[in-house]
Amino acid sequence: MKLYITFIITLMFSFSLSAQDNNSQQIVKEYVRSGKVSLSSKKSRRSVLDEPFHKLGMSFGISSLGFNIEAATPINEKFKARAGFSFMPPIVQVNKQIEVKDQVLANRIVGGYYPDYKVGFKPSFFNFHMLVDYYPHETVPFHVTGGLYFGVNNIKASGELINPETGEKSVLRPGQEWPTLNVEGYALNIENGNLDATIQMGGLVKPYLGIGYGHVIAKNKLGFNFDLGVLYQGSYKIKQDGKAAVSYKDYESSAINIDKYTSKVKVWPMINFQLTYRVF
Repeated sequence: MKLYITFIITLMFSFSLSAQDNNSQQIVKEYVRSGKVSLSSKKSRRSVLDEPFHKLGMSFGISSLGFNIEAATPINEKFKARAGFSFMPPIVQVNKQIEVKDQVLANRIVGGYYPDYKVGFKPSFFNFHMLVDYYPHETVPFHVTGGLYFGVNNIKASGELINPETGEKSVLRPGQEWPTLNVEGYALNIENGNLDATIQMGGLVKPYLGIGYGHVIAKNKLGFNFDLGVLYQGSYKIKQDGKAAVSYKDYESSAINIDKYTSKVKVWPMINFQLTYRVF
């Protein structure tokens, strides 16, 4: 009888251990399935994906420097790198009519008046750029961006001198020659009443600083990115006939005041909207 009772107790204890073991295995499976035990593995996998060239994004957009194409890859979880180029073909023209205050010119024109400069400005931009985006928050796609643009941004100015009252082209008195005009410290030549020049907007290397919202590498296949910032271009230069115009070291006043048109050239406002595509 004692042997029988001992056998029953031993059997029940074995079943209890087996049940506890099965229960423990089930709990472990549920924890693994719920992700509570795989946080380190998830972090490890995410850190690998956030290494350079483990993800690649492409973007196509339009900005205040024209159309742009970019490629982006992560540096780590918080920093992303971008490289690309932007271009604006000379297809947009802004027309202006600016007063020319030059007494020598007025004395040589038939009618003796101050003419207007009827001009069309055509921008032509081409730049390569390298940018780094910093995402301070993991769940919010706000980012701070800095980098460099490399290229030449020009504005072509083509126009003629006209009578401000009649709109007719200005004509010289017999025996007179067109004088050289002082335009913001540059000596520009007039050819048969026409005045053409090119404004080079700053230097070849231009630093950029801005903020943005969106993923430069789309979380899914498609996304968007918006940037707002400033591009420091530096002082502009004026060229004529492909050569740098002669500059006056000291001058009292400019015959043509283009300062209100060139004041925004030094610090160029940047607005950029892009559609992003995740390649892998």
